[in-house]
Amino acid sequence: MAAPYFIFIVTGTGTKNEDGSDLFTPMAPRRVNELLEIFNKDRNSATPAIPIASRPATVIFVWFSCQETPPVVRYSSVSVVDGTIEPNRYSDSAKHYNDHWTTLAPTTSPINCRDNTTADPTTLPFVWSQPITIVSANPAHPARATAFSIVNVYQSVAWAPANSVLSVEFFTHGFFEGPVLNDTSDGSHSRTLRDSTDTDGRGAKDFQLTTDSSGVSIGTMGIDSSTNWLGDFISGFVSGGALRVYGCNIQDKGTDSTGTTRVVKSTTLQVLDGSYWRKIQIMPDASGIALRKGVDPGSAITWNVADQYRVENKDIQTQMAPLYPGLPPRIPDYYPTKNFADWQDIHYSVDSQFFVSSDKGANTLSKTFNQIKGFVARQTEKTYMYLAASAFNNSSINPKPVTISVFGPASGTCGGIESKKITMRLMHCEPSWIATTIYPLFFQAKYIDPTQSKKRYYTLFDSAVVDKIKAADSL
Repeated sequence: MAAPYFIFIVTGTGTKNEDGSDLFTPMAPRRVNELLEIFNKDRNSATPAIPIASRPATVIFVWFSCQETPPVVRYSSVSVVDGTIEPNRYSDSAKHYNDHWTTLAPTTSPINCRDNTTADPTTLPFVWSQPITIVSANPAHPARATAFSIVNVYQSVAWAPANSVLSVEFFTHGFFEGPVLNDTSDGSHSRTLRDSTDTDGRGAKDFQLTTDSSGVSIGTMGIDSSTNWLGDFISGFVSGGALRVYGCNIQDKGTDSTGTTRVVKSTTLQVLDGSYWRKIQIMPDASGIALRKGVDPGSAITWNVADQYRVENKDIQTQMAPLYPGLPPRIPDYYPTKNFADWQDIHYSVDSQFFVSSDKGANTLSKTFNQIKGFVARQTEKTYMYLAASAFNNSSINPKPVTISVFGPASGTCGGIESKKITMRLMHCEPSWIATTIYPLFFQAKYIDPTQSKKRYYTLFDSAVVDKIKAADSL
């Protein structure tokens, strides 16, 4: 029998639907149903969207369900053959989860299937299914005694049979540092090691490269100081596999005038909204006409940031503040800024190359096309998606190479929940014009994922896009 393939799906915590049901949890069975349709569509294709080498093949879905109490790992197996798989096989109703899913018992002794070739991978001995003990960092969310960490996922892929993982997919909250599984904090005070109680993505640590005592490039993924978890994580994928991040990239960390770190709405979005969107949609001028054509206007682009501040704070007060009665301690870091000067301090602190001292206090900004392009490149370089793609395309850690596509939200975008009328109701990326216009214009990035039944506007970060972003960094 041929070795099985694996697809990992992770659903995060923190949000409920209007009726009190979990928001992210049912996205796992919906996504599986969508993938079954893709398998059916590609059954006679020589170039299938999901890179299974040959049929028949066994595909095992491994689902880390973080919202449930206690958190649970489920798995389900399908046989991908030349015939048709039953569509809509998996119910997104919690009462039917056990119909097609088997619960994997937590284990404190997973087995590395790279070292132990006698272990049966279909029983998932390599899955790190034991939750960790955490302390919830966000008082707006209920405290959770145990939870899955993103490290559980990393280590499971790293110990899966080599060349067996088709994709790893996150359906969670998120921001530029990565998927937010449980909204914990990084209290490690280390530039390389993760906080052992932090469950969320930390791209700068998770995909950082270093060298071992022999001078060989390794990536520890912040888990320890010497194990090449990143190299093993990469070699777990089939060539042509994918890392997909559904969710937001709409927040920044900046510093105010006191040096305090604050979380604010994406500065990238603020800049692109003023310099591009308003120029072509709201108050078109000569630069807007050029931008609409996808060309450099050739002169500075000027926009009113004071107006942006007023609009943003009005939106926050009328739409967001009522959702947080009493304003729990963390919320004032994001909603709202105190005044225009405070707003500028925080946003302008994210890039001293783009925002110069004379910008502070001014009601307008004036920047060239290339300055804006360079700014977006530098903000993108901080994101989980870029850092993952950059590591995956580094020959020192991925010498074969194993080609892994990274799909995720462009800087300044967020995950919007699709209409209830859509059967495969997941998350799309919005505002879509950043993915469909800005990233193709600046970095020739694509946003079409062949494994999606509809356009969701998540940006593809591949080797070519990584190179384009690097080249624009100094502009």
